[in-house]
Parts: sequence; C-alpha cells; structure tokens
Amino acid sequence: MIFTKVNCHITGGASFCASVHLGEILPGGVRGNHRHHTCNETFVIWGAKTVFRLENKAVAKGYAEVTIGADEVAVAASSSGTAHALVNADALCYGYEAIVMVLGSNLLDEMFQYESLVHQEGKTNPYCLMEKGKKLAVLVGCNYPHTPNELHGCHNDVRASREVLVTQFGFDPIHVQLLTDEDGSSVMPTGANIMKALDQMVDQAEPGDILFFHYSGHGTLINSRNSLKREEAIVPCDFNLITSVDFRHLVNRLPKGTSFTILSDSCHSGGLIDKEKEQIGPSRSSNTEANGPLVHKPKFIPFQSIIQHLSSLTNINTPDIGTHLLEIFGPVASLMFQLPRPNPDLEPDFSTKPVKPDEGILLSGCQTDETSADVQIMENGGKACGAFSNAVQMVLKENSEALSNKQLVSMARKILKIQGFKQHPCLYCSDYNADAIFLCQAEN
Repeated sequence: MIFTKVNCHITGGASFCASVHLGEILPGGVRGNHRHHTCNETFVIWGAKTVFRLENKAVAKGYAEVTIGADEVAVAASSSGTAHALVNADALCYGYEAIVMVLGSNLLDEMFQYESLVHQEGKTNPYCLMEKGKKLAVLVGCNYPHTPNELHGCHNDVRASREVLVTQFGFDPIHVQLLTDEDGSSVMPTGANIMKALDQMVDQAEPGDILFFHYSGHGTLINSRNSLKREEAIVPCDFNLITSVDFRHLVNRLPKGTSFTILSDSCHSGGLIDKEKEQIGPSRSSNTEANGPLVHKPKFIPFQSIIQHLSSLTNINTPDIGTHLLEIFGPVASLMFQLPRPNPDLEPDFSTKPVKPDEGILLSGCQTDETSADVQIMENGGKACGAFSNAVQMVLKENSEALSNKQLVSMARKILKIQGFKQHPCLYCSDYNADAIFLCQAEN
C-alpha cells in the first residue's frame, strides 16, 4: 500500500475529497482517504506513485488542478454529480486510471467519480519516464557456438531487449550491460562475469532504482543439498552454474524500495528465485496442451550431460556437481555450494531465505518441469529467437499502454499457445508486485 502526502489549495471555501489510484479500479469501490478536506490542507491518499500538488489558480470554488512536475490534470466538480478530468498523457501512464473525486461546498455529503480522457500519443511509456531512480540492466545471451549445445537466437533476444528498454522504458544505454558469447566479445558471459555484473548492479542500487536482468540461454535442474528437492540453474558459457540460491541472495541484498525484475528465457526457469511466491504457474493455471509446436531446440542441458562435461575437466568420478564446480571455479562457484550443508544443530543461514518485503520479480519462460524453445519465427522476420523472449517483446511493442507483470506474462502465454508452443511462462513475486507495472518502480 502506498501513502503519499498531497497539498491542496482551494479558494472560495470549498471542501473536497480526493483519492488517486494508479491501477485497475478495485471491486467495491476506491480505497483512499475519504474525509472532506479544506483549503491549504495536507492529507494522505492511497495509490499515488509520486507527490501530487493540488492547486487552485484563482478559479471558481470547487475546482482543483493536479500538477505532476510541469504536467497537469484538471479536475472540476459539478452539481450534475460527475467531476471531469483531462489527463495529460505525459502525466499518467497509458491505460491506467487516476481516480479523483471532488466535492464542491454544496456537495459535502457525496462523492463523485470523474471520467478520464487519456491522450495516448507516442510509444514511450510516460509513467516510466516519471521515475526518479536509476534504471540498470544486465542482458546475457549464450548461444554456446561451435559446441553440441549450440543455440541460435539468444544473442538476438538480448539485443532486441536492449532496444525495447531504451526506446520504450527510458533506460540509458550506458546503464545497459550486454554480455554475449560471440567471437570478439570483450566480456564473455561466464558464471563469474555474470555474477560480477549482477553484484555490481545490486551494490550500486538505491531506493527507487529499477534493476533488470534478462537471460537467454540453457537452463537445467540440479540435485540440491536437500536430496528431496532439485534446484533451478542457468548455464553460463563456461558451465559455472548460477542457481536459484544465488538469485535469492541477490534479491535479499536489495535496498528497500528497489525492484529487481528477472526475465529468464531458459528451460526449467520456473522458481529461479528460490522460495519466491508463485503468482502464475502450474498450481494456479490450467496446463492446457497447445497445438503441435514449430521445429525448435529446447534450451536445456540435462544434468547428466553437465556432470560428464565437468568430470572431463576435473578427472573426478562423482555425481556431486558441487565437488566439480568448486574444484574448477573455487570461490566464484555458486553460493549454493559454498554454504555449509544443512545441519539441524546450526542456526539457519538467513542470507538465502526470503526477506520481507520482497522486491524480486521473476518472469520465467516456462514451468520448472518444462523446456523453453529456441526457434525461428516468421513474425520475427525469420530470425532465430527464444520463443518466450519474442512473445514478451511482441506484447510490449503491440501495447502502448502500461502493463502489469501479471498482464505481461498472461499475454505472452496466449501468444505462445497460438504459435503452437507447449511451454507455459510463469510469474513469481509478491502479491503487490504481481499487479505492479512491468519495469516501473512500485514502493510498498
């Protein structure tokens, strides 16, 4: 729940009630501070993302003007029972209501909801441009060229992602770091380099910042230290796995008020932030079979194949993947293998347990038990791409209005079903962030 102070200045002795809510109108009416307010009074409303300053510039009583920086929303009360609002497109995000109820001095006992006229011009999401914090991104594409595990669309995925971040979400290209395993890359997407980039992004984060990590490449499931559970992991170009425990640790380090969105287009990516709450996934949606999929390659390396590859490097005969990773990568191996094995006599390690409130947001290309596709799609000009990455980018480009995380994942699911894929993208985050706008800061 968001609380924002608002200064109101009304002439002519009028009093009014105002509430602003960015998002869908909730059943049962608008929540907010519904008592009457008079001139020059500071009050608190629910749902506003920024500080609104209500001013009356020598106009008739009962008339107020909402100012967001240099952009204004005019709100006028009338005895007909409807207050009309003219909403400047630069002031509020596309497709979202700003609910303002105004009472004139002769209407103290009732409240009236306005009708909004939102001008939707251009493609840039103006709500996101209003953000005051930094916007930082790390984009990783692993094609594993010249290997049996080679993919073809992962570099294209993250380049397309960079374009969307810059043109639609106001990211500064300087703050968008791209790591791909192609010839001539200055920084290869090894496990250590990916973690270094993510650590640096989290270390410089401040309240109000928006962090984004897009990974396109192979994923896998590995045996956990708890033999009853398998852990999700992504597979960097050097096979130095980054696990769900590592992503949980990153999320736990976030300053309060910083959001971290992870989009993982890889196999078995559901649950990649350890212990994150499922919002859209196998237990909350029907697992309907789609039509026959296009010819594609799954973005998955079996656990046994990873063990065989690592064993060839270590010459150690053991199925314990942690032994191999620690032998090869030492201190830059996954935190999952650096931590001591569970001991009921020891205090729990809270560095890898969820912290509340949790600002981690995971958009996964598939469920934990599914594979994600690397494919050539005609709608993408025949270019190789990840099916999920392409679906997300299609949704964002075709919808100028701001979309919530839940809306984005649901719409991507529909596209993949139409295209014939059997993978089901998932959403893992807090209840609040499920309805928060994709890549726009939403404080709790």
